Parts: sequence; structure tokens; C-alpha cells
Amino acid sequence: MTNKVVVIGGGVAGNASALALQQRGLQAVVLERAEPGTLRVGEHLSPESRLLLSNLGLWDAFVADGHLACPGVRSSWGTPGIYEREYIFSPYGDGWNLDRCSFDNSLARAVEDADAEILYNTRVTSLIRTREGWSIEIDAEGRKMTLFASFLVDATGRASAISRKLGAKRIVYDRQQALIAWLSTQKANTDLDATLLIEAVEDGWWYATPLPNNRMVAAFMTDPPLHSSSPLPLGKLWTEKMVRTKHVQNRLGDYQLDDVIVRPANSYRMDRVVGDGWLSVGDAAMAFDPLSSMGINKALRSALAAANVAVRYIGGDSSALASYSADLCWDFEDYLAKRSTFYQQENRWPDQPFWRNRQQPGPVKRKITLQPQTMLRRSDFDHTNITQMNSVMTKSDYESIHGICETPLPAFQVVSQLKQRLTRPISDERAIHFVQIAFDHGLLKYAPI
Repeated sequence: MTNKVVVIGGGVAGNASALALQQRGLQAVVLERAEPGTLRVGEHLSPESRLLLSNLGLWDAFVADGHLACPGVRSSWGTPGIYEREYIFSPYGDGWNLDRCSFDNSLARAVEDADAEILYNTRVTSLIRTREGWSIEIDAEGRKMTLFASFLVDATGRASAISRKLGAKRIVYDRQQALIAWLSTQKANTDLDATLLIEAVEDGWWYATPLPNNRMVAAFMTDPPLHSSSPLPLGKLWTEKMVRTKHVQNRLGDYQLDDVIVRPANSYRMDRVVGDGWLSVGDAAMAFDPLSSMGINKALRSALAAANVAVRYIGGDSSALASYSADLCWDFEDYLAKRSTFYQQENRWPDQPFWRNRQQPGPVKRKITLQPQTMLRRSDFDHTNITQMNSVMTKSDYESIHGICETPLPAFQVVSQLKQRLTRPISDERAIHFVQIAFDHGLLKYAPI
């Protein structure tokens, strides 16, 4: 069996990667350790998911699957009261509370309908880099096979199994755990409040939101030790924590507890997300605090980017992997800054370790000193010796700026031309930072008027 791209891991990031690869003309096969229909955590999509699902050709099927539209977020954060953020102000409309099994099954069907293969109950037993690509020995439900691939995608989630096997190390930013409960009710609710509720408490925070089919998810985020130091069964531990809340407890009303699990919910990134012939996507590359509500969106976004990178890499573009790595580094630094800002808004328990540990200042973005009309030109700096002087930029990024500024240009035109010249889309904010970084590193200088 010969495949252009092997995707290891069949969660959202893995299956979305396979679908995007097929849509770009590359043959993909997905290797998934678990059985079909395995329960996965993550039930909320922010409104931006509409754009990502549309880009994958999944939007119409998603709407037809009966997920619950979510009109906004209600938060008790920094104050005992509630404040609301309505999604009506989003250009993409509502968010969504998922029937997660239905969502995962629909995505898997779309992958198979696109003529990609998903092998369940499959373990990778050997991984060898060859001149042509990869030789991958697998055990698929007792059948031993060898696959050959031009490119490899690690979509193994928080295990980061392939990245670690290939030498990547994990950089951990906290130890947060989630105590997650699913509840149900037999009582019909004709006036359902479908908002996502967030409530901060002394030793962590909660979220609770209704799901399709008269179900509810309510999860408590805190630092360990959680259940390991408690003699209580998980259900009783969750209940003991829940009755200390105000808004979450009120929301649960007639719902009855069905199941409780503990899962890691900490923030981390891998020190390498690409290598010779491989990259990692979704949580295999980096994981965000559930407070960001970005888990599934991040998986979809990185899958789309990974497919584009695979096409470029297989087509001979040697800069593709470096660009992907720099993009993920930018995303993670941006996430850390926003995470710090949001946690600093809750100051009712400044001496509690959970809050104190998260209220340290986040990474400070480079100060922008250039004005839009500032005239710039390239310096005499030898750009041929540029290495990756900044983790969010590549050598190709620097070279693009160097080429643009052969003649004097105002900074705003440099930013505009840079966005047009790069092979992947970047935001205005990031393009401005690129130009500032190039100036600070001496690649650009002021041009006399």
C-alpha cells in the first residue's frame, strides 16, 4: 500500500487534515488507535468555526446534524455577578454546542467520502525515514502491514506520540486538570438558555453549557492534586465542588449526573512542530486552556494549514515547514498574552495558588516604534547569512522584506507588499511586527526624505 501522506491520529485535527489533503489532490490514510465512536472531550465551537467548516466543505452537513446554536457567553469572572457577551456581534453568527459523537462521526464520513481511508484499532510499531519518505509498520486489528508515505502528520493529540518519537520535547506552562461531568434530564425545556456559562471560584473555574438531546456538560478546571488525594469517588468529588458554586449550581436544576471523568487541560507547546518530512497538528503541536474556547477551532485551522504545507513540501518548496513552525509560534505567543490578560481580570483570590500562578505577565509583544509614513529602505546587512533570528519569522520572511525595500518606501506600503508577497496569509498586526522586527535587527534603516 502506497500513500502520499499518512496521518497518525483520527481526532478532529487528524481527520480534518486528511480531508483537506484529499481536497488538494494528495492521497491520505488515517491511522487511529481507538475504535469508531470513542468519546472525545470538547463541546463548544465559537462562531469563527463557520468559516473553517465552510473551507472544509462541511458547513451544510454540520447545520443538518442538529447541533445546538449558542447565542453567547455568560461569565461570573472578576465579580460575583454575571456579564454577557453576545455572539450577535460576530460576523459569523452564533456559536455552537455540539453533539460531539455526531460531530466526530460526520467528519469521519466526510473523510471516507473523499476517498481517504481510516484504519481503526491501529498501532504504529515502527517508523523509519527513507530516501523516498517514510516506511511505517502498523498493526491494524492484528493485521501487520507496511505503509509508505512522502509525508507524515502527527495528529495524536496530547500524547504527541510521533513528535516525541522524532525528538521533540514538551514545554509545559501549567498543570491544569478538568473534572468533567455529563448530565441529562427527562424534563422538556421549551425556553432553553443555550449560552455558555463560565464561573470563577476560589480554586479554579467552571463552565457549563447545554447540549443537544436534553444533555448538559459541566466541567471544573483546577490544579492537581484533584482526585488522587481524595478518597471520594469522582461523582461525589464533582458534586462536592459543584455545590460551592452559585451560577453553575442554579443552571443544573433538574439535570441528573450521568458520568464524570478527569482529563488534562493544561497549556503546553512542543519545542519542535516540524521536521524532515513531518509536522504536528492540533494538540499534538500545542494545547490551549479551555478558557480560550479554541480547541476544536485550533484543530481545524492547523489541519487546513498542514494540508497546504504538505502540498508545498511535496512540490519542492523547502520553506514550507519553517513557515508553518513560525506561524504556530506566533499563535502560541499571542495565546499566552491573551490568557494572561484574561486571568488578571479575576482578582478576588490573589493569594490562591491557582490564580497567582496564572496572573504573571504574559509575553510582551515587540513595541512598535515605526510610524506608517516612516520611510524605510534596506540596509547593507548581508541578508544571505540570515538564519531564523526570531522564532515567529523565517529566513524567507526576512528575504521578502529585504527585496521589497530595495528602494525607499513608507512603512505602510512595506506591510502591504509583504502581505501580498508571502506564500501564506498573515494578519495586518503580524505583518507590522515583521517589519518592526526586521528594522530592529538591522535589516532595514531609515531612508532620508
